[in-house]
Amino acid sequence: MKRGANPNQLDYERSTPLHALARPYLCDCVSASNYCDFIRPANDIVKMLIKKGANVEARNRHGDTPLQTSVSRFDLEVTKALLEHGASLDSLNKDRMFRMDFSSIELKCYALTFNIIEMVKLLKSKGYEMDFLDRLSVVKCWIRARENDIDHLIAEDTGMSLNFFSRVT
Repeated sequence: MKRGANPNQLDYERSTPLHALARPYLCDCVSASNYCDFIRPANDIVKMLIKKGANVEARNRHGDTPLQTSVSRFDLEVTKALLEHGASLDSLNKDRMFRMDFSSIELKCYALTFNIIEMVKLLKSKGYEMDFLDRLSVVKCWIRARENDIDHLIAEDTGMSLNFFSRVT
């Protein structure tokens, strides 16, 4: 940024650097069996980009703002930062908020079920109103994310035989 980088530079999706903050990322420390819990300094990055002129309400080719992207990716830190720096809840598209288009590595590595709940709490704390259909979408999304949970395959030593092909819900 010090050398004149454009804080509103568009990529092939017509997304800005603020949109890119919410995209999933894997760092060098990630292996196939676990994930990195390193938290980016989202607030500092958002603050710096906005200070340099980034448009917090920019829309990409899908019509999504950076806030829409961070909410739909359940990125709590980026969502908090964007809201603290003026992103509008009015820009959220209810039809795109709780979709589940995550890759298998994301489903395996990120705490989506927890983040879904925390995202709803965050949005409600900022005044976002959820009607019945919104809440139903959240539940459906949570169930889809939970289906990818493998905890039900980890047996406890109860002395009983295990059937890994049936699932108790």
